[in-house]
Amino acid sequence: MRADIGNYHDALIGVAYRITSDMESAKDIVQDTYMSVLKTESAFKGFSSFKTYLYRIV
Repeated sequence: MRADIGNYHDALIGVAYRITSDMESAKDIVQDTYMSVLKTESAFKGFSSFKTYLYRIV
């Protein structure tokens, strides 16, 4: 799962930027998302795609 996170970096930045309209805030949100995913790896049960899981965290 850790290797997959980087595949979505640009997309997550885009989502966070559309929410905040501020690039620095978007980068902070994505970094917080990464930390949350790494701390709670076992929470992902695979009922949805990993991309959907990441987007819900953002």
